[in-house]
Amino acid sequence: MAKSGSPAEMATRTNSSRGRNTSSFPKNMPRFPQSISTKGSQHWLQKLAGVNRDLTDSVASAIGTAPPSLEWLSPLPTDDYAEYRDDDFVARLNVELRKPLKDFWPRNGPQWDGLARSGRKVALIEAKSHLDELASPRCGAGHKSFVRISRSMLETQMYMSVTPKIDWTGTGYQYANRIAHLYFLRHLNDIDAHMVFVYFANDPTVRKPVSESQWDGAIRFMDVLLGIRRNRLSTFIHHVVIDVSRKETDNPMHGSGEAKRI
Repeated sequence: MAKSGSPAEMATRTNSSRGRNTSSFPKNMPRFPQSISTKGSQHWLQKLAGVNRDLTDSVASAIGTAPPSLEWLSPLPTDDYAEYRDDDFVARLNVELRKPLKDFWPRNGPQWDGLARSGRKVALIEAKSHLDELASPRCGAGHKSFVRISRSMLETQMYMSVTPKIDWTGTGYQYANRIAHLYFLRHLNDIDAHMVFVYFANDPTVRKPVSESQWDGAIRFMDVLLGIRRNRLSTFIHHVVIDVSRKETDNPMHGSGEAKRI
């Protein structure tokens, strides 16, 4: 789901495509309770997280753990389907930082679609149902925040051997800032973190459903755009495609062989 923390970017959220309205939520609240969504990636993540075998098996396999040991931390019906950001996402993962998040990223950072863990492994989940969610706008942070974001982006790019000529604060910023947070957890804090992008294929709840092959092409495009086709974090960046064309009628607790890892 295309969400990010800067004021300009929060104004661009396509809430109607996700079936909910966040206008009543406090802007600086790091825990965001959600209403039940009826459309798009938020709908599917709320419906499938923690109960659907395809999704759980795919995420567990991606991060290298057994499905029964994977614990979904967000979104959960018992937690108001809440999404987390800033220090609250760190607390939700139950990890200890040696480098404070505030030194790496300003307040109102990424709002995570989902969080999960298995033993010492933690998973950051970003979910998408349509291609427009990949083409996020430029970073719209104020000057002070933008300086810190740019510095952390360049630091991440240097670690990943990505040329600084590629502007990670431009098109694709949302995708890039998720990877920057993976770098923050893994490299700066020695946490066994994984970034899992979940793509819902053939989604009947959106206006332009995306096929598996279209997602394959879009993922390759983003890797080229950001210069990350092969890098030091590749092993910990995962792409999972879930075909949801029949899951509105299927029992969500059961899988049907419709998941694909890329």
